[in-house]
Amino acid sequence: MDDRNLWRSRASALVEATLTRPRIGHSREVARLASELCDRFHGDEEKGYIGGMAHDLARELDVAEILLLAETDGQPVRDWEKDSPMLLHGRAAAAILLKHTGYSDPETLQAIRDHVTGRGSMGMISKIVFAADFLEPTRELVSPEFRRRTIALSLDEMVLAVLERKMHFVRQARQALSPDSLSLHEELAAHA
Repeated sequence: MDDRNLWRSRASALVEATLTRPRIGHSREVARLASELCDRFHGDEEKGYIGGMAHDLARELDVAEILLLAETDGQPVRDWEKDSPMLLHGRAAAAILLKHTGYSDPETLQAIRDHVTGRGSMGMISKIVFAADFLEPTRELVSPEFRRRTIALSLDEMVLAVLERKMHFVRQARQALSPDSLSLHEELAAHA
């Protein structure tokens, strides 16, 4: 088995052993779409696939576990993350993937960390996993028309459209927007 298939297999096995059936299906769809978007935008399909597959590894854990895992990446847990600890599930998922498979590609691990809120200066794989997580076809909150129109955009336009839709949902829920999302929005809107 070549390295590409080995890492895909390990990430997939970990997801299958860890998550519920609906979340496994979601993860598979995110991995598939991320891989397709990598092909379209000339990114590394393996990184997109693994990032998409592993992005929600911590999504079903309790908050205390998520906090503990997120702290293992060496970055401080910021006040706004403490206020909404589920926002840390990307950081925790990256820690789980590294710990249980040994997969250590920094770009992929960062994409997993970034998929929840985004952040300014995201790389291509981070942008792709961020968009694929929202646009994959089993997401019921996303209309087929929005998905079709958004997937046809350039990568930055796609990320901006997804981010604005996510920000709309956060505002509707009367929750605070993360500084990372605001930073990404400012960056992308300046070039739109």
